[in-house]
Amino acid sequence: MKTKLFNLTIVALILGGFWNYFTLHRPITEVLIDPETAKQIEIRVHYQWLFNVNNIVLDLRRVSPEIKAARMTRLLVDVSKQLRNKSFSHLILAYDGDSKFMLDGRYVRDLADSPQSLLSIMSTMPPRVLNLEGDPVFRGANHGGLSIVEELNDADQFHSQWYGGSR
Repeated sequence: MKTKLFNLTIVALILGGFWNYFTLHRPITEVLIDPETAKQIEIRVHYQWLFNVNNIVLDLRRVSPEIKAARMTRLLVDVSKQLRNKSFSHLILAYDGDSKFMLDGRYVRDLADSPQSLLSIMSTMPPRVLNLEGDPVFRGANHGGLSIVEELNDADQFHSQWYGGSR
């Protein structure tokens, strides 16, 4: 009985891996990662714990020090465009397998169609960043009217805490 359960578990994990690869990882990385970027960024995209379709994980495995926060923000916008038709609660932002932050799924889908400039997205994203318990990490403009410099400093802190990047 134990070996049968073990074998079923192994089969489920293998099927889950294939499902994640063909429904999320491959379609997103084929569109987003050109050969030049692939030398600088390695990402994995999968459902949380392979089967939890409510949460999608964007896991940065390798980020070159030359990559700036603006490029990573552009990557988040591009990922949101690929996920716009999927229904999920949160996009979990991870680095090297370690979950760091979350973005609300509705915000991620709205980001796909946002007419804002990249600078505007960079400065307004940090207040939308949640810790893993779902609480905001950065105070944002709606808590005292931050200047653009303060907003961009929050953006720097966000990228630094996520994967060690900067503007």
